[in-house]
Parts: sequence; structure tokens; C-alpha cells
Amino acid sequence: MTCEELVELVTDYLEGALSAADRARFEEHIELCVMCHDHMDRMRAIVGELGALHERHIDPEVLAEMQARFAGWHAGT
Repeated sequence: MTCEELVELVTDYLEGALSAADRARFEEHIELCVMCHDHMDRMRAIVGELGALHERHIDPEVLAEMQARFAGWHAGT
């Protein structure tokens, strides 16, 4: 697995959506590549921090912008 492939699969990895073979390749790459290992540590920290947020902690305008961007990204636009 290349670093670029790993970056593309981070979300699927964190959501447990990779096949067993892809998960094994992903984890092997993390063990061998210091940069990707550090990237995963940062991604886990970000996910943890974002998971602790509640809507009441986010400015309503910022929340609306985030939701609009996510909807556009999710729709592929």
C-alpha cells in the first residue's frame, strides 16, 4: 500500500469498513511508515476531539457552513 492509498482509505479504516485484506495492508503500512503512523495518530485525535463537540459549542453560522460543505462533498460536487 502506498501513502496515497492509505490517505484515501483513512475514513473507511476508522469506520471499520475495510475488508480484512485491506485492513491488514493498511495496518502493515502504518507500522512501516513513520509519516503515516503520525498521520493516523493525528486523525484519531481529531476524530476524538470532534466527537466531544456538541452543536451548542459551534457558532450557528460555522455549523451551517460545515453542514453545507459536507452535503456538497457527500453528493460529489
